[in-house]
Amino acid sequence: MEEVDKLKQVSRYLIYYIRMYFETLDWLNNNSRIEGWDLTRNAILDAHLQYSRNLIEFLTEKGNHDDDISAYSYFENAELFPVQCPLLNKYRKKLSKQIAHVVHGFPIKSEQKFEIYKIAEDLRQLLVCFFMNVQDVKIFPGIKQESLERLQLYQINIANDDISPST
Repeated sequence: MEEVDKLKQVSRYLIYYIRMYFETLDWLNNNSRIEGWDLTRNAILDAHLQYSRNLIEFLTEKGNHDDDISAYSYFENAELFPVQCPLLNKYRKKLSKQIAHVVHGFPIKSEQKFEIYKIAEDLRQLLVCFFMNVQDVKIFPGIKQESLERLQLYQINIANDDISPST
């Protein structure tokens, strides 16, 4: 498969990740934390953090392996991507350790707060930048327009500064 074909195929997944990311954010924003264990909220928060991690890595890394595709892969030079964003870099490292691993040295997840609204605004702006600058030939037909339309819908409504799971 040619490189451009690979990029097109990967771009089809981006809209799924964008939707899952922002729709889980919307759910968290509209459903208050309750006292005690809340499986649904915790599962949605975990999913949201996983999509955060994936989108942050897509935008801020070149990829660790030869076959990794990132935003950087879509551009001829590194002027736009990978992005160096202090908040996203901080959370990229934190989420990378915590999402997929049981780790010592971090507070229990239920005792942490995540700045998901600040992260969301940075991600939204960077995704808009990505889609505004990527060449149409490298994106699956219709994905650029649909992504930009969806990203316009997701104006970040900061209800709280941070979110934490229920225990």
